[in-house]
Amino acid sequence: MTGRLCSCVLSVLVLTWALPPLVPAQTQTPAEAVSPDATEEVAVRQAMQQWRDAKVTANLSLLRLLMTSDFFEVNQNGTGRDRSQILALYGSGDLAFESIQLLDVKVEIVGVQARTSGTTVETVKFRGQDVGGRLRFTEVWVKGVGGWQIQSSRLEPIAAPLAAGPLSGTGDPSPSRPNAPLRVGGNILAPTKIRDVRPVYPPDAKAAGIQGLVIVQATVAADGTVKDISVLRSIPALDQAAVDAVGQWLYRPTLYQGSPVDVIMTVTVNFSLP
Repeated sequence: MTGRLCSCVLSVLVLTWALPPLVPAQTQTPAEAVSPDATEEVAVRQAMQQWRDAKVTANLSLLRLLMTSDFFEVNQNGTGRDRSQILALYGSGDLAFESIQLLDVKVEIVGVQARTSGTTVETVKFRGQDVGGRLRFTEVWVKGVGGWQIQSSRLEPIAAPLAAGPLSGTGDPSPSRPNAPLRVGGNILAPTKIRDVRPVYPPDAKAAGIQGLVIVQATVAADGTVKDISVLRSIPALDQAAVDAVGQWLYRPTLYQGSPVDVIMTVTVNFSLP
């Protein structure tokens, strides 16, 4: 009897030693899903780089693919060009890029539209003359069946240090005020908007599904009001609504040598249906 008892105890001990220790089951955390916006931002940034690469290589096929049919660009001199004019410039060789570098890029995506902005450093010649430099860019991209396409682009020179004058303690202490409006760029900073008025969407245009960008040129007066508004890029059904809205904006005026002055600038008004 004692021998059987010892044998049973030994068997239990052997089984206990052989079983692995119990470990609480660990729940595997599924991999975090990638945000759709993050995925689209990557796609937008890739399209932005392709756009620059196509400019440097003068790849007309890629440029056509990346531009919407209603593409419009305002360059650093305030000159507006549409899609066909841009393609003609690259096709003729009049506009030749050597390099384009992007800095401080920001991407904002709302639905099928993206707004990109940042700094670009360009080495480029126009008809043999150097016209590159350090510029601030703002672009609008739209997502179509084939991917992201650029719809509008605006370039503005980044202000350089002011020349010697009353603010630096040298020069004419009583500078004369310019007789004509100054164009924004270089030493002339863009005025700061302090009152924004959204355009009223024309009911007929909304019912017809008309949307897009209207680009206007306007003069911001020394008192901050807006005047002399003209349309550079037109959508006939939306032009007047854009002009009416811009005319009600109010700005903190640009200072030139310490005094407020009239400045000319371009403005983009976006009409987008939900």
